[in-house]
This record gives sequence, structure tokens and C-alpha cells, in this order.
Amino acid sequence: MVGAILDAINQVPSPDYFLEVVEFEIKGPQQPSIRAITQFVTSQIEMADYESLAELQQCDLETLPKWVLEDQRVRLVIRPIPKNAARGKPGVRSIGIYPVAGGLVRDQESIRDRLAEKAKKFGPAEVPVVLAINTQTKWGADRDDVIGALFGSEQVVIDVDTREGRPSRARDGFFMGSTGPINTRISAVLVTSVQPWSVSRSRIAVFLNPWAKKELPDGVLPFDFSRVVDGHLRVAAGRSPGEVLGLPASWPEEND
Repeated sequence: MVGAILDAINQVPSPDYFLEVVEFEIKGPQQPSIRAITQFVTSQIEMADYESLAELQQCDLETLPKWVLEDQRVRLVIRPIPKNAARGKPGVRSIGIYPVAGGLVRDQESIRDRLAEKAKKFGPAEVPVVLAINTQTKWGADRDDVIGALFGSEQVVIDVDTREGRPSRARDGFFMGSTGPINTRISAVLVTSVQPWSVSRSRIAVFLNPWAKKELPDGVLPFDFSRVVDGHLRVAAGRSPGEVLGLPASWPEEND
């Protein structure tokens, strides 16, 4: 149940803030209302004043306010942390810091290494090959981590003459290695963070390998597609697992 609630909070749009879950306690055997929790978080985000919170953040993180939801079933304490570079950026999970374990999570390396293990099981193929990975951590997979795992870590290259920097990617990805394109027998990678209780709210992202020997035809998979076009990663929206399976958005119904 804890995973389901955290997953639902991660689905709440929070373009201006990372959410720190300071405290989270389920008090008894009764299941808390996921809908009530997400409505509470949404309303707090909408009422928050970004400029005021950003000013407080400059002084001390501990001066930021805490949003408290408490009833007979649950106690939830959240602190909003104003985003800087990530403000308004799509594909960034809402929860940035978890209780106890805490910390901003980067799982780029684990995604890349797991895909490399899977790829070893496939030799030359006459048809397109798609690798799938379902991250089972409580925080899910951040889009930036997935892109870094596939195409290489973000870096800045400095021109020795002009001293100016330009963004680039290191050659340490699943699709691009130190010697150039690798794993070219893999046509695409499918990434999701779906649990049985979050099927209706989850998304599945398909990343096409621009150097694949066998191209994956359009329309084979009905999910979100990302492909490299003119050096930029472009996304074509598809259907969610819930839509494909014909599930209502509220599935499974929680016990209010």
C-alpha cells in the first residue's frame, strides 16, 4: 500500500517543486484514500507561492513550510522544495526526497547495466528486437536517467580556444559506447515503472535505437515513442497501459 500511495503522489503534476516526504505513516489496518491524498497534495501545490518559497530556500531548507495531512488512517508530511534548472521540465518525478532512505535518486547506471545483461542473450536477429525493463523501485524511473542510460551521460565540452562550453553526451550509453554505436541488434528499449495497482496511471515509453540494424516499424507498439530527429529526441504520444487494457482511470477502486 505504501508503494501505491507514493506512486500516486509521483503522478501529481508538480512543475515548480520537488516534494520531500518528511513523514509517512499508515496508522491502522484500514486503507487510506489515495484520491484524498492526491487531492490534498494537488491543492497545496496550487496554493503555494513559488517566489516566496524560493526566497526562503536561499536562507535555509528547514525554513520551508510543511504540508500536513493527518486523519485516523494516515499521517503525511510533505515539504515543497522549489525547483531551479528542472522547473517546468516534463518527465521529472514529483517526489525528490523520500523518508528514511531519502536523497535524490539517480539510477542511470543500473538501467544501463540491466539492459546490457539482457542484450547478451540475443544474437543476430532477422526481426526487430525490443528489450523491456520495468523498474520496481518505489521512486520509478526518471526520464533523464533513462535517456542518459541509453544515449550517454550529460556533460559539458569546453572549447580550448574560446573557453565556451556546449552541452554534449559522454560515450557511456547503451546505444552509444566509447567506440561508437553499440547493441545495434536491439531496435528499441521499452521502459516503464508499473505495479499491479498503478496500471491505469502508468505510462510506457519506447525509445528507438537510431543505429539499429533492424528498424522497428511504426504502430507495432501503441505506447509513447521517442526517436532521434535531426539530433534531437522527439516524443510522439501514444496510449497508456490502462487505455490499451480498457481500464478506468480510477482502477483499482480504493476503499474510501
